[in-house]
Amino acid sequence: MRSFYELYSDIKNLPQSGENLYNEISPQVGEDLELNIFLIPWGHNKLIIDKCKNNQKMALFYVQKVLENNWSRNVLLNFLDTNLYEREGKAITNFNRLLPDTQGELAQALTKATLF
Repeated sequence: MRSFYELYSDIKNLPQSGENLYNEISPQVGEDLELNIFLIPWGHNKLIIDKCKNNQKMALFYVQKVLENNWSRNVLLNFLDTNLYEREGKAITNFNRLLPDTQGELAQALTKATLF
């Protein structure tokens, strides 16, 4: 719990004890990324906390991916071990060289969104 607090300590408006997160807050996936940490199972959170020590941005990236793709704990662990956060969007392409600047940037952005 201490690691959880340290990783997410600067998040404001966290639910208080006794509040029903799903009825009172109920954000859509991605709508309030910081509250999404409460929408995934504790086992998923524990893996993320262990692998993303002191990197809240990386932790929230994995939380979002779990919710978007409905990852099991084993799938999450695989992507944590293969460092998806660092790899995403780094596919080698020739878009910038062969396409006009605007189209090259757009093509690279599309590759980031659909890397896996």
